[in-house]
Amino acid sequence: VVKPARDGRKVLIQKRLRNGKYRTVATAKLKHTSGGKSTFSVRVKVSSTAVLRVKIAGDSERSAGVSKTKKIRVQHP
Repeated sequence: VVKPARDGRKVLIQKRLRNGKYRTVATAKLKHTSGGKSTFSVRVKVSSTAVLRVKIAGDSERSAGVSKTKKIRVQHP
């Protein structure tokens, strides 16, 4: 969920590398939803535990934004 709404804008899904830098692994387009928010959905294939974040570029009305990181744990059977 992106708030305030930024319908139609592109977000970057980024994975943290071992050196601490981030690399874009997917993109998604924000879609309209009620309540002044935008949402997106994306599938990211990971083979081991990864730390991801979402980044959106700034524009004339708002500055760029970066989400909190989210750790995705992969457990192999």
